[in-house]
Amino acid sequence: MNVQNWIARSTWSLVPALLVAAAGATSCLAPPIAEMQAKQAAAAKGESADRAPTSFYDATWADCSGKDGKGGTKITTGSAKNILPLREDGVGKKIKGDASQKQHPDWFLFHSLNNGSGKSLAFEWKWTTTKDDKFYGNMWAGAGLAFNTSWSNINITGAKYLVMYAKAVRDDLSDMEFTVKLHDGVDKGQTSGKVNLKTYAEGKKIGTEWTKVVIPMKAFSEVDKLDLTRVKTVDFDLAGKYPENEALWVRIDNIYFSDADMLTPVENVGYAIAKDGVRILWDKSPGEKIDKFVVAVDGKEATTVDSSKHEAKLPLASLPWPRRAPKKRRRPRASKSSCPRARPRLPPWRSRASRSTKSRPTSLARTG
Repeated sequence: MNVQNWIARSTWSLVPALLVAAAGATSCLAPPIAEMQAKQAAAAKGESADRAPTSFYDATWADCSGKDGKGGTKITTGSAKNILPLREDGVGKKIKGDASQKQHPDWFLFHSLNNGSGKSLAFEWKWTTTKDDKFYGNMWAGAGLAFNTSWSNINITGAKYLVMYAKAVRDDLSDMEFTVKLHDGVDKGQTSGKVNLKTYAEGKKIGTEWTKVVIPMKAFSEVDKLDLTRVKTVDFDLAGKYPENEALWVRIDNIYFSDADMLTPVENVGYAIAKDGVRILWDKSPGEKIDKFVVAVDGKEATTVDSSKHEAKLPLASLPWPRRAPKKRRRPRASKSSCPRARPRLPPWRSRASRSTKSRPTSLARTG
């Protein structure tokens, strides 16, 4: 099989391993995301967006450019206030903040069991179009989440990450851009740059299962312009491409800032093919306590490299090449010489008794 074709069909992953020190020993741990997702997928009740929501969260705001519903993107909000709805869906009680919440309880923005009575925040919208007009100029929708219902400013100085869990109505919304930014409460308020959630999501994707998103504070451009001692809201914006005339949603839960040591996905993964193997390269933002990188192919560990290196070479002999099924052996055809000859059919004028002595007459004499 061609090397390039095989690489295109294989699933590559780079997992940074966190260095955890305890009692003088070290061990490499990876976030148990797969286990968490399996449990939460089984526990999630789900609630259809086709049914009107019955509860909303006061510490939010929501707005859109197609609010009249005649064309463009319209977001679902409360009838009396423009606030986000809550849906019967959440990450559960076992997924809640981290150790940093003990020292900074005010860094916790939202959890379905604390603020939503078991319901997660729901960002629901519909892009209404017609045959004559797509209303491309009315596709904006946005929302914001405060730290508490009093909308007070919070000091997040020292925070290293913004963490949340997210899920979407469909798995094929890769062209949709659901971004997050920070907003302070100084005068009219300053806003940081936007970060796409899927960039820092496990698997680089927001799908139909709860997915952990860990965004480094350094990922927010122009964050230095904000007064981090007076942060007011975490804002969300909808952009990109998504299906028209269809009810869509993104749900978020367990949202908090953290100063704990965490891991974020590697970036700019690429490869180069050589005669003797494949060279894998990647980038990784500094500031994380990483012990090593694990390169896996099709879910199987292929090699590990030190945290100071951002490349690995995999010899062709070490790659788990797919085994081809053995070809079925065809039964050999019998040759003409081995085939039994069909017995020739004797003409009616020739009898068996005269087969060896008489020959076929060449002419017949007519008597009369």
